[in-house]
Amino acid sequence: MKKQFLLATLVLAPLSVAHATGPYIGVSVGQSNFDDAFINAEAFGISASQDVELDDTSSTAGAIYAGYAFNDYLGAEVSLGGYDALNGDYYSIGDMMYFAVQPKFTLPLNDRFNLFAKAGLAYFEAEVAVSNAIFGLSGNSTVSDDTVGGMLSAGAEFYMTDQLSVRASWDYMRPELDLYQGAQATVSADVDINTLSVGMSYHF
Repeated sequence: MKKQFLLATLVLAPLSVAHATGPYIGVSVGQSNFDDAFINAEAFGISASQDVELDDTSSTAGAIYAGYAFNDYLGAEVSLGGYDALNGDYYSIGDMMYFAVQPKFTLPLNDRFNLFAKAGLAYFEAEVAVSNAIFGLSGNSTVSDDTVGGMLSAGAEFYMTDQLSVRASWDYMRPELDLYQGAQATVSADVDINTLSVGMSYHF
């Protein structure tokens, strides 16, 4: 009887994949959309916002990430990612990179499939070049800035084996960059960044 039980366990073990706990690393690629862009200005105590229509609103996105699953439900993840440059008639936005730290909450649906959500902070930096043609001049004005803001994520993950899983995820952040700071005036810009991506993870 014991031999039969042991044999059945050895045969069925490869067919059942437990949710992995411990460290993991992964890589993802996807598409980002830049929407609801605003230019915000304040001078002499008077503020105003202007909606900006971007000529180029989509970009290829990529990221590498690493995390640790403390149990089937709770973990933490860090990610380093970036976006391709956006180019318009009078502007370009490039060198867009971010580093995010997020707690990860997981809902197992069965041995292989789960849903997850993340909410944390992201450090974002970019370089904005604006054509001086809008002022009747030649050349470009370039500004680099960085900011820290919130980042939300949600997705689904499927375990192909004990070590390998694939995921589909959505990430959202709205960074605000300072374009100009003077003694009596400031100009900033902010935009919604929504990213849909697919990734593959290796669990140690």
